[in-house]
Amino acid sequence: KYCKGLGDGWRLPTRKEQVEMHDHKEELGLEDTAYWSSTETNSNFAWFYHFSNGYSANFNKNNTYRVRAVRTIKD
Repeated sequence: KYCKGLGDGWRLPTRKEQVEMHDHKEELGLEDTAYWSSTETNSNFAWFYHFSNGYSANFNKNNTYRVRAVRTIKD
């Protein structure tokens, strides 16, 4: 819902993208906290990634974590 409000092309990053983002967390302004990814297990569960220590887990979507939108760059 948040990403749709930003306009075309914005989305949540995948778990794999979050691992790559971890190397640039200061440049990206990411805080040492958990952020949701777009990687879902089912309609009720998705993965989050914690940028303080790289911990990732599958949690119920009723939990509150931050989101960081990304955009795919096309050549």
